Amino acid sequence: MIDSQRKMPIGVFTGIFLVIGLAIYFWPKPACGMLTETLSNGFFMRWQAPVLLIVRSNKEQIIMNADSKELACEKVLIQINQANELN
Repeated sequence: MIDSQRKMPIGVFTGIFLVIGLAIYFWPKPACGMLTETLSNGFFMRWQAPVLLIVRSNKEQIIMNADSKELACEKVLIQINQANELN
């Protein structure tokens, strides 16, 4: 027979791992990671404080000033999304 007291720790550990997995899955991605996915292929990105420089494969340059790299990536994402909405 299965010991009823032994089921509890297995269930607790399974629940903990499930909660950790869901937290990792739904955790927001950093802005620079989202920017990399948005730009996909054919770009060069360089952070030289306080300027983020992005050169795309079509030779379009995006230059953004910000206090941090993440903030600059957020601003570029907003700019790209606004340009996509206009098209």
